[in-house]
Amino acid sequence: MAGVKVTNDFGKTVLERFTSDTPTRSFFNQFKIGSGTTDPTVNDTDLEDPVPYSQEIIDNCDAITGWTASSGSTVTLQETLYKTGVASLNVTKTGSATASIYVYKTASAVYDFTSKDVNLQVYIADQATLDKLAVTGCFELRWGSDASNYYSWSKDLADFSIGWNRLTGFNSGNVESTTGVPTLTALDYIHVGFISLNATNTWAEGSVIIEDLKQVSASDYFFGEVVDYPVTDLATLQVTHRGYVSATQGNGYNVSEVGVFNEDGTPLMGTRAVFSPFSKDQNDEFIFVVKNRLRLNETTS
Repeated sequence: MAGVKVTNDFGKTVLERFTSDTPTRSFFNQFKIGSGTTDPTVNDTDLEDPVPYSQEIIDNCDAITGWTASSGSTVTLQETLYKTGVASLNVTKTGSATASIYVYKTASAVYDFTSKDVNLQVYIADQATLDKLAVTGCFELRWGSDASNYYSWSKDLADFSIGWNRLTGFNSGNVESTTGVPTLTALDYIHVGFISLNATNTWAEGSVIIEDLKQVSASDYFFGEVVDYPVTDLATLQVTHRGYVSATQGNGYNVSEVGVFNEDGTPLMGTRAVFSPFSKDQNDEFIFVVKNRLRLNETTS
């Protein structure tokens, strides 16, 4: 591992539970994983870049079934570049009559959007493609009840770079605009759009790709310890935590950090570890073992 730190919140929790008859801080017994790479410090209060352990899949982008492209664009299957499953979707601008293109679909299930975020991944092939996108509002996401009732969010060119871009945090609390009266507890209409710098700009198939559309709640970032953990060894003054990520969980991300948290209303992180990134997909299972040891300094008189 590149680095492991026990945090100040761990120390505060231990002291409180040692000295208070009515401690308010709970035990450390759950995990989060992330894509952060900065060195851990004792002042860390969360992972640098948490990624969801579980989620509600809106569309895994493994097929073009149900997807419709706007005039001047196409949606096709991309079977070489993808983050999860077996494929992703090319969104290609073929026409020069308008700057705006989009693809849309009615999902196969109805979703409750209460206290959840929409996440997706967008691939930009190269600088030439980036240069063809509008500086302001080059991306639009709509999530709603149908094409007349939806929430809308946008992203600027500065939010994108060459390669895969993980777009997160689209939720009912930060909606940029609302059209009609979408039903928050029953959404199934998804629309992903791109706006070019000039109407005449086009790009080749494989230049812009969308993938892994999902809903994520705050609880989807946490997972518990495996059975019979944590294990405390009083002889060595050591506690061992063990977490497991299955082949179906946490897929589509570079995993490079893990944290051990408690179960407070706002969970406190007790330990953060950073390591070389692993690209997690359905072929991988991860086991995380985190050991914290109390070291006592001997004194003589």
